[in-house]
Amino acid sequence: DLVENNPLITVEVLRKMMNSPEIS
Repeated sequence: DLVENNPLITVEVLRKMMNSPEIS
């Protein structure tokens, strides 16, 4: 899994999710 091999990707995905108005 890319996420397991690259923690930075996880961070970016989480940030995108947090910035997404759909989550709010």
